Amino acid sequence: MYNQLRKRQHITSQMRRNNNVNIHHNPLIQPNRFTTVSEKEEKKPPKWLKNVKTCSEEYDILSKKTREILNKSRQSKRKKKREKFTDEIFCFHSSDKNFKEEWKFGQSPWNFPASYRMWLFGLPDSGKTAAIKNVLVRTDPPFERIQILQLGLTDKNNGKKKSEWSELEGAEIINSVPEPDSYDDFSKKLLIIEDMDFKGMDHEDQSRLDRLASYTSSHRNLSIMLTAQDFFDLQPSVRRKPSVIVLWPTVDLDSLKCMARKSGLTPDDFAKIFKTMNKHDSFWIDLTDSSPYKYRKNGHIKIEESFFNH
Repeated sequence: MYNQLRKRQHITSQMRRNNNVNIHHNPLIQPNRFTTVSEKEEKKPPKWLKNVKTCSEEYDILSKKTREILNKSRQSKRKKKREKFTDEIFCFHSSDKNFKEEWKFGQSPWNFPASYRMWLFGLPDSGKTAAIKNVLVRTDPPFERIQILQLGLTDKNNGKKKSEWSELEGAEIINSVPEPDSYDDFSKKLLIIEDMDFKGMDHEDQSRLDRLASYTSSHRNLSIMLTAQDFFDLQPSVRRKPSVIVLWPTVDLDSLKCMARKSGLTPDDFAKIFKTMNKHDSFWIDLTDSSPYKYRKNGHIKIEESFFNH
């Protein structure tokens, strides 16, 4: 058997050298079989069968097309190389904030750009309601919808407003924290919350108030004015969200220290400014974007930052 294989290999190699043999590597042909050119006659396809190509020709065509496709894909990848970005921050427009107002040259210091969150802290009869009304009469354009939340503001018998807000025509009186979903448009709105028992609120009301002061205010054009007698009456999540802080003189040093940290000042700065004030004077800290009146006295008197450096 071994001798027969050796003999066959010898004949095969000799015929290859003489170019008298075609070896077919077709899997249908049994291995180690070969036919000579003289034994094999190439059969021409019939006339009715056109465009017939041999296996080798088909392979060449396919391989050529494959190479073309690969070259095109490589070229397209080279063209579609991702651009190199700089390290700067890109600005992306938010469709939910088309209503945002900005400070303009010559604008009144009372006319805060909507939407904002104003927290007012002061003892009873210090002038918190008067400060709110001074802002309202100078707001331009005016608010399209105003709601007032204060317990005991309406009479149970006739539902009329008390005299404190009688001059505010068209205001809606409510007795509970509104649902955030009730503000579903982008009209200019204002919610006034006066001296509520914030510590006595249940979990649902606290959750609503937190939602109103965050998403609803910034995405639904809702400005909020909130009054309280003490900074620590508010829950921490709401306490951190004001864009305007209004303070009246107080003897609570802990509250002043905490508010000083929130505003970027020191307790000594607060003590310095309050020495120049009486009971009804107020210190305004405006944290709105590009405000020309960051520190003020009584809402309209600008305090230069250099005042705190001396």
